[in-house]
Amino acid sequence: MIHTDLGQQRQYKLQNVVCLYGDGSQAFATLHEVDHPFNGQGQPKLRPAQALTTAFLHGLQDQLGVRQSVEIFTEQVLARTPEMVAWYVPAAHRAMFFKTGGTPLDAYSGKRFPHPGLVFKLANNILSVRAVATNVRPSAATKLFAAPYYNIYANGSVCTGSMRTPDRSTVDVLDAWVAGFFASAFSHVAGVVKVTTVKGGYPALVKLIAGSKFAFPVRTLVDVRQSLTEFLRDGDL
Repeated sequence: MIHTDLGQQRQYKLQNVVCLYGDGSQAFATLHEVDHPFNGQGQPKLRPAQALTTAFLHGLQDQLGVRQSVEIFTEQVLARTPEMVAWYVPAAHRAMFFKTGGTPLDAYSGKRFPHPGLVFKLANNILSVRAVATNVRPSAATKLFAAPYYNIYANGSVCTGSMRTPDRSTVDVLDAWVAGFFASAFSHVAGVVKVTTVKGGYPALVKLIAGSKFAFPVRTLVDVRQSLTEFLRDGDL
């Protein structure tokens, strides 16, 4: 038995039942209206099956408050589902901030650095990021690389730490997610993850590119053997 607290005193009555049928590889669903006993005694009965229409599903989304509003996509958006949005950020020069507990990296906090092109993914409110080696909008088969930063796990997900995050994931706030990422304090290695090919690791990379007016040296990126499509599908059920 499932108990649900709806937060208010209202009477709810079973209206429809959706039956899901499957064989492990394919599935289909039917919709049944419910007949209730006239005197309130006995069990409700299902009416004959009807086709499950998109109109019914849209109406259900409206009632549950999860209907997705119309969004105008910008060129940076790479993919969008109800649970996920991914977008591309071209190579640029940006400031970075470090708070590593007194390591030499802290001396570079606030300086400007060149950054490679990046692919951000926001899925179920988890931010992930990968790098690309070219400064063009990536396609489905584009090879991805580890984002050359602290606070990033092996699968690309971000340890948000001090990051200030927007309260939604609509396309109009994607720039705010990026701004929050770079305004946060990069503080630690998130797991045993190689983020650069530079001898001496990430601190050596930071020293190499701090204040540089040139493009990010993409030869220092670490290949994660993952395409854009694979990255976007990672974590799918």
